[in-house]
Amino acid sequence: MLLRVDDAETQEYTNLLIGRFLEMSLFTIEIHFPHAERAGEIFIRYSNPGESLLAKEILRVPLQPEVKGQEIKVTMHQSATVAYNMGTEYNGWFSERLGYDVILAYLGGNLRPVLGNLAPNARKAGDSGWLSTIANTLLLRGTAEEEQEHITFADVAPLLVVTEASLDNVSARLPEGQEKCKLRRPHPKCRG
Repeated sequence: MLLRVDDAETQEYTNLLIGRFLEMSLFTIEIHFPHAERAGEIFIRYSNPGESLLAKEILRVPLQPEVKGQEIKVTMHQSATVAYNMGTEYNGWFSERLGYDVILAYLGGNLRPVLGNLAPNARKAGDSGWLSTIANTLLLRGTAEEEQEHITFADVAPLLVVTEASLDNVSARLPEGQEKCKLRRPHPKCRG
């Protein structure tokens, strides 16, 4: 996640979410998964407005970086977690292109709690009466920590990863006689 540095001394940051910071649309990503000859990387491309599409600048970020940066607290939608500052090489590249100081934060193995009543394990809307509240309090159904759902930095602009296996699974559910979808060469009748 990219964070705008609002106050370096007090470690106050603003999450650079594409819905609020349209300049984030100048960056696109491509994932190169690891294989026998190389480690996995994320290619981040920057499209400078007014320049040729062929003039895109690329930053390579390892999929599993060695965390040498300092720990930082990141709060997203009032849900806090610890992340790692990726350091000056990455921060400087983004800061130069955006025109203000930013930090590239790596979540690592950390997660943040899912808050609100839309979490998968949240009580159903009809379970909000006083009787069900007492019953839920009295019944020992595990600790709150065990029931708490967790999430990464996911937000309103998720990354969709589609595999042959997932398409095969979806295609197997199609009604008989309907064309099956393929990942590499989609049939004209396939949607999505």
